[in-house]
Amino acid sequence: MTIDFDPFAPETGEEYSPEKFYTKAYDKRGHAETLRYGPGPHDTLKVPPWVHAFVSDLRAKCPMFRNNQDVFRDAMIHYLRMRQEQFRVEMPASWHEQVDQLVAIAEIERAQTIRLLHEENLVMMESDLRAATDDAERYAAITRCEQAAMAMTIPSFIRRASDLIDRYRR
Repeated sequence: MTIDFDPFAPETGEEYSPEKFYTKAYDKRGHAETLRYGPGPHDTLKVPPWVHAFVSDLRAKCPMFRNNQDVFRDAMIHYLRMRQEQFRVEMPASWHEQVDQLVAIAEIERAQTIRLLHEENLVMMESDLRAATDDAERYAAITRCEQAAMAMTIPSFIRRASDLIDRYRR
C-alpha cells in the first residue's frame, strides 16, 4: 500500500502543525482503516486510510520497524516526550525508568537489525562477486560492492567487506 493522498498537501488547505492535536479516526469522506496494535480482539485502532498507508510505507522502508506495534511504540515514545516538554508534565520516577528501559531495548534491537543487514549485505556482495564471469562483470560487481560497503556503519563489517572486495580485485 502506498500513500496516494497527502492530507497536508497545499491543495487541501490543511497545514501540518506539531502544535495541533490529531485525534480524528476518519477522513473527510468518513473512511477509516483498522490497524492492529496487539494480539487481543480489541487491540485495534481506527485511523484515516492515509495513516494506514503511511504506516505500511514506513515499515517497508525502515527495517527497524518489524510490525505496526513497533511503529506505534516508537511514535508514542517520541510523542509523549514532546508533549511532556510542551506541557511540563512531570513523569513519576518509575515511568522514567520504564522509558529508559524501552529506549535501551530499542537501541539493542536497532543494533541487532543493523548487524543482520550488514551480514545479509556481505552475503549478497560475495554472491555478486562470484557470479562475475569476466573482467567487465567483476569490475562492475566490485564497484557495486564498494558502494554497499560505504553504507556500512560498523567497522568490523567495513573491514570484512574490504577484505572480500580485495580478494576479487586480484
